[in-house]
Amino acid sequence: MIFVLDFAPPFTICGFNLSFPDGVKDKIRFSGPVLRKKYEKVIPIKELKGPHVLCSIGGFGYRLHIFKTLLEAAKMDKSINYTLIGGPDLDYALLEDVPENVDIRHLIPDPFPYYRSVDMVICTGGHGTITESLSYGLPVISFPDRSHNEQENNAKFIEDNGYGRRFSYSVTPEELLQAIHSLINDEKYRSNVSVLKEQALMGHGPTFIREQLEEYLSSSPGKHSHQQLY
Repeated sequence: MIFVLDFAPPFTICGFNLSFPDGVKDKIRFSGPVLRKKYEKVIPIKELKGPHVLCSIGGFGYRLHIFKTLLEAAKMDKSINYTLIGGPDLDYALLEDVPENVDIRHLIPDPFPYYRSVDMVICTGGHGTITESLSYGLPVISFPDRSHNEQENNAKFIEDNGYGRRFSYSVTPEELLQAIHSLINDEKYRSNVSVLKEQALMGHGPTFIREQLEEYLSSSPGKHSHQQLY
């Protein structure tokens, strides 16, 4: 069996990245999201001011322009609050004149309480953060790395299906702020991502994988008795 750690079609986030030959299609199993923490077991952060945007871009130097654009957008509307995660490699000294509605963090060891507390997420095009955000019912603005086909395809899926927006690094602060307003205030985005949230609540990826493997091994106990599962 081949497990795809994603929603089943037509909701597969990484769907544009998948291509299986006909001979193996009957072996594909979509487990649903494999999340470190389920929504109902996470306690929200009560002290976060809303509306609130979680920005998880990472600290690579070439993404500094996104941080600066975000800071300019934040200055234009002080009613929207931001938590900005830069990572250990970002030169924070280059982020000048940080407005009071932006909280900059080097690292957040557990992002899930933030997912329970914010209104939307800004991230790159990586499958992990996008899956976590959508599973928690959060619209996403994605900045995929240019020429990174996997990230660009994930971001395309988001925009094509009304789960958020995708932008290049050349976006202006005005364009970014307009998109933030749309994702927070336009009910269509919230409605679209709520479908994925419900699916994530009803399923549990790790349990699905375990049950599928147990069923597979029990169907041919002699043939697979020497194998170990990791």
